Amino acid sequence: MKNNNLRKQAPKRTPYQDYLASGHWRRLRKTKLGKGKNHCSVCTSRERVHIHHMQYRNWYDVRPDDLMRLCAACHKTVHWLMEKGELEITEEMPNEVRFQLILVAVRYARGIVSQGYGQVIYPETKEWAERYLDSLSPIPF
Repeated sequence: MKNNNLRKQAPKRTPYQDYLASGHWRRLRKTKLGKGKNHCSVCTSRERVHIHHMQYRNWYDVRPDDLMRLCAACHKTVHWLMEKGELEITEEMPNEVRFQLILVAVRYARGIVSQGYGQVIYPETKEWAERYLDSLSPIPF
C-alpha cells in the first residue's frame, strides 16, 4: 500500500522569490536589460545575464541605477566574494563606487584583464579597490 501522505511537497517560496516573480521586478529587469544592453558589465558576456541588486533599501524602492548586469559566473563570483568577506559593500557607498568596486573585485578574482572594457575607475573607488585587491584570492570554481 502506498501512503498518500508521503507525497513530495513543493518547497515553499520565500518572500524574495515572490518579489522576483512580481510585475515590479519584471519591469525593472526589462528596463535594465534594455534593447542592446544585455551583456555582463564585468566581462561583456551575453550568456545567462542576471540582474544583481547592488543595494536593498526596500524591494519596491529599487531604481535601475541600483542594479547591475552580470553573467551567471560573475554574479556567482560577487556573492562568493561577499560570503567570504572579501567584498564589502556598505550603505554609505554611492552606487558608482559600488559598481566600480564590484567591477574591480570580480575581474581580479576571475582573472579578467580590466583594460579595454571602457570602464573608468573613479578616484574615490581606488582606496576600496586597492584594499580588496590585496586580500583577494583566485576563485576556486
